[in-house]
Amino acid sequence: MKSDDAPVGSVPRQPRDNFPPSRRQFARMLVDLPATFALGERPDWENCSIVNIGGGGLRLQTRYKIAGGVSNVTIRFDFEGVPVVAQARVVDSMFDRSRDGFFSSAAFTSIDPVQRQRIAERVDELRAAGQKATPS
Repeated sequence: MKSDDAPVGSVPRQPRDNFPPSRRQFARMLVDLPATFALGERPDWENCSIVNIGGGGLRLQTRYKIAGGVSNVTIRFDFEGVPVVAQARVVDSMFDRSRDGFFSSAAFTSIDPVQRQRIAERVDELRAAGQKATPS
């Protein structure tokens, strides 16, 4: 060891939060919206429910698991009386035994910008008013 080399000691670590940072750009709110979805380019529409929604995506409850990371879906639903058709990429999917259903998180890949803004603003309004919404 050279005389000008500093001894190696422990390096102080940065404090960590207990929760990882969220990847979501938009807040989501809990909802119970009837919807239909189709996988990929298939014309087969199936019933589902939207259980939370935000300007960046939503969470679907379906009868079966949709492969996360590889599946693209088209979703049709009404948001406060306005019909919405959006494409989304399924990020993850899991079975919730307590609710006896499959739940899939999906990020919008194509949605009318006005509709996205309307959803995001409504979620923000409800959060500001103290309504229950999932964290961003």
